[in-house]
Amino acid sequence: MIQTLRLLRNLAVIAVLLSSVSAFAQTAALSLSSGSGLRGGKTLLYVSLNAKGTQPTGLQFTLHYSALDFTSVQLTAGPSAIATGKSVYCGNTAGSYTCLVVGLNSTSISDGVVATLSLSISGATTNATSNIQLDAPVATSAAGNSLPIVAGAASVTIFSATQLMPNETTAALPLGIVGSAYSQKLAATSGTAPYSWSLTAGALPAGLRLTSDGTISGIPLATGTSNFVIQLTDHAAVKINALLALTIIPPPKKATINAVSNAADFLPVISPASWFSITGSNLASTTRTWNSTDFVNSRLPAQLDGVSVLVDGKPSFVSYVSPTQINAQVPDSVSGPRLVQVINNGVASDTFTAQLQEYSPALFTWPGNYAVATHTDFTLAAKANAFPARTTVPAKPGEVIILWGTGCGPTNPAVPAGQLVPDDRVHTLTTVPAVTIRGKAAEYLGGALAPRSAGLYQLAVRVPADAPDGDLPVVIGIGGVSSPADVLLTVKK
Repeated sequence: MIQTLRLLRNLAVIAVLLSSVSAFAQTAALSLSSGSGLRGGKTLLYVSLNAKGTQPTGLQFTLHYSALDFTSVQLTAGPSAIATGKSVYCGNTAGSYTCLVVGLNSTSISDGVVATLSLSISGATTNATSNIQLDAPVATSAAGNSLPIVAGAASVTIFSATQLMPNETTAALPLGIVGSAYSQKLAATSGTAPYSWSLTAGALPAGLRLTSDGTISGIPLATGTSNFVIQLTDHAAVKINALLALTIIPPPKKATINAVSNAADFLPVISPASWFSITGSNLASTTRTWNSTDFVNSRLPAQLDGVSVLVDGKPSFVSYVSPTQINAQVPDSVSGPRLVQVINNGVASDTFTAQLQEYSPALFTWPGNYAVATHTDFTLAAKANAFPARTTVPAKPGEVIILWGTGCGPTNPAVPAGQLVPDDRVHTLTTVPAVTIRGKAAEYLGGALAPRSAGLYQLAVRVPADAPDGDLPVVIGIGGVSSPADVLLTVKK
């Protein structure tokens, strides 16, 4: 029965279910050629495409690659970068950004073997002040390594090289605070040490400077975000470029907590390893969700942009921060009143008393208070046409569906708070829940934590065979606690 729970391997499952990925544009492509060479016995290809200058509204580009067997694809910067198959799609909003592809395969490939790359551009008109810049170990093109943002033909060749390429490993720089001393040293691996660093484009925030040893230091003078390109040169004179951003914020104010609640139903009861929300004011100086660079060894981040949360003195694991709301995972703790505190870049809030108990079951919901539910193939079980550009099909009487929620209590084996759920086994609920749809028992087939997620439960249940058409209330009861009775599931024969 539990085999019906083929789990989504994503850190933000709810966001993924809601997202809509645009189709790749069918436009004229720019053909790029890339050579590859021996790098310490393995083959390394480094390519990044950077939107430069004043960007046209709606710019989108897709990098397609083939021939080489890429075992890793790394994306940096960019408000929207999605890897699928052997393509990387970048959707644009204002600001300069990069799509970076790093490929490393397990076997040596001789110099001269060529991988084919193509670039598709859409949603943009010709703009003489803008271009897409290609960065690679060695590259040549008639346009000086830059491709105008307009459908057309051009070519760039990246030549083979046998040196071990250096790698800049500072994915994100910590925030700076106006008037407070800042110091951060850039990091690198591989290549030939020692390294030297220089600024090749853009500018650091006012009051800061970059020294050749890679240290950014000084006292920031003004708020804002600065985008700049640094060049890493190793001792063998091999150079690579990296796009970085550094945000300077005002001195933080003391946070005020107005409420602490379950992140799914927003009721004032939370449970260990479940998701909870804090609402208030001055909770953070920035707004963002965690990303892959915030995770270390499958551990969830205990702070984002200098914002952390304590529950009974223990660190929570933060997934989202904004001035008015924080979402975090409750640390392991015992039931009872617990003190919650927000620390915003060293400034601590007053404590807020929250009620913690072993179970606080709640289903995540779509707009309209509809339960987040999927069919067993993980397509959305929702009212037809519920979301633009997404196929949605209501649940059917007698069908097995999967409900997504939080606060369903311990599992066997247990997964400590702050750790991604391992995918080598199924982490099943230790207490069997009772699920009802329109007040009638729905057969429970199994429940577990979603692997490679955190605090996200999926429950497989069968819709009663005699369930009528309509929007029907669905309730989870576990450990003597029930989820809210106003969450709906659309059923249609």
